Amino acid sequence: MAKTVTLSVHKNTIQGRRKREQAKEASARVLSLMRQEDIRAYAFVGIAADGKAYALWDTGGVLPMIAFPDVVRGMLNESIAESGVEEDWRAPMERKS
Repeated sequence: MAKTVTLSVHKNTIQGRRKREQAKEASARVLSLMRQEDIRAYAFVGIAADGKAYALWDTGGVLPMIAFPDVVRGMLNESIAESGVEEDWRAPMERKS
């Protein structure tokens, strides 16, 4: 007999699996970059489901902190422009009461 699972439990299971897969992929990509290049400074920014942003960073002493945000912004803009990746943002669906 099949186990009955509520939609909220199923949704939490799927979201948990996606978070673990995303963390594994991000870790692997950062590790690969750190091993391939002579990385001294880094910035990792994550945006949570509720829109709150979190950041981990270290200038590594290779550039002043005041310049770091502009360097990161410029590199991210350049990387996005050159990537050719299609926009994948989806507006949240509104619930009807």
